[in-house]
Amino acid sequence: MKKSVDLVSGNIFNSLLKLAIPILGTSFIQMAYNMIDMMWVGRIGSESVAAVGTAGFFTWFGSALVFISKIGAEIGVSQAIGKKDVKERNKFIYNSLFINIVIAILYTIILIIFRNELIGFFNLGDENIIKMSIDYLIVVSFGMIFSFLNPLFTGIFNASGSSKIPFLINTIGLAFNIIFDPILIFGLFGFPKLGVIGAALATISAQAVVTIIFIISFVKNGYSLSLKNKKYLDKIYIYRICKLGIPTALQNCMFSVFAMIIGRGIASWGPVAIAVQKVCSSFNSFCGTKLWSQ
Repeated sequence: MKKSVDLVSGNIFNSLLKLAIPILGTSFIQMAYNMIDMMWVGRIGSESVAAVGTAGFFTWFGSALVFISKIGAEIGVSQAIGKKDVKERNKFIYNSLFINIVIAILYTIILIIFRNELIGFFNLGDENIIKMSIDYLIVVSFGMIFSFLNPLFTGIFNASGSSKIPFLINTIGLAFNIIFDPILIFGLFGFPKLGVIGAALATISAQAVVTIIFIISFVKNGYSLSLKNKKYLDKIYIYRICKLGIPTALQNCMFSVFAMIIGRGIASWGPVAIAVQKVCSSFNSFCGTKLWSQ
């Protein structure tokens, strides 16, 4: 892969810095998505923030599920590259993509079918907030595939020593989100005023742009997404990837479930309480500390 960092020769410390700094930057960018949404949605009112925050619990749970494929891909790809085993590298990549896409589709279907029950769990008690939260969840659900694929592509590039690529691509996505959030939320430049739905559309559009650029970069760096690659599908590798990723995914899923339970309790205090909790947790996640919500 082009522009990769070689960790097996030369000055290891300098190589680690070159690899780690873009990874750190990418993490901040991914957390900044949430803060940008909260910043613009907050201008509509606390009810809108509460609606987005409630639906956001399920995007967080989806992010936890991504680890099933991402962890195994990162470990497997990096080890295969270290062994200079191209076939094994490809098997880890394409089996992790298969797992990722299947889980994303299943999770999307669950969110759409059970949207009323999922939002109803929080007992929000305000019909307007409930409606906005469901609307936001529906829109975000249709873009869930992008939210699943982007972290996986990021992990594959990082494992290949090319951490600058996902950093630059995610930066483009953040810039897109920053521009289109206010345009779609408030209806600027002739666009309709969509409120929280506009925030959701801006986010999934930015994620879609990131996915497209990732695919282009993927192909340019010597990989193929042709259907012929189904020859690499192997249940043994699927098992190995899941074995590596499920423990981390379960840990993060537990955090998100606990956050939902706490969120349900906070909801009894009204929309302002939910909004405050969501805004505070956004700042907290940006600082890189653990909190019960995203």
